[in-house]
Amino acid sequence: MSSEEIKAKLQELTTGLCYQSEADYPLEVVQFEVALPDILTEKELVALTGNAAKRPVEVTDVASFFRHVTTLNNETPLVDNTAKQIVILQAFCEQHLQNTKVYRIGSRILTALLLGKSSNGLLLGLQTTIVQT
Repeated sequence: MSSEEIKAKLQELTTGLCYQSEADYPLEVVQFEVALPDILTEKELVALTGNAAKRPVEVTDVASFFRHVTTLNNETPLVDNTAKQIVILQAFCEQHLQNTKVYRIGSRILTALLLGKSSNGLLLGLQTTIVQT
């Protein structure tokens, strides 16, 4: 699948979908026209996103990022429409993006980036805001 096809499918899968935290923000499709290593450094994240340097960065996997939306108490699968959409979105990302990682930047109001490489090496995925108090 080409980068443009992946991007179009991600836009389709995220239409009307929000990431649930203390404030719900939409999942937005992002693409960076650069080829970068498998795990981004803090300096590379700052350059890509414009976030201020020296904000804490946590790297996690896609399943952990979506776990609270797809399971009850991190164990029992949820069956509502949002959970079903997220499961489909997660599977699509894991299948069509290589080396997917989630970067959580900040502490109380975070920028979250789910990024992976397309078959031609471009970095693309999803971005949202997470509020934690």
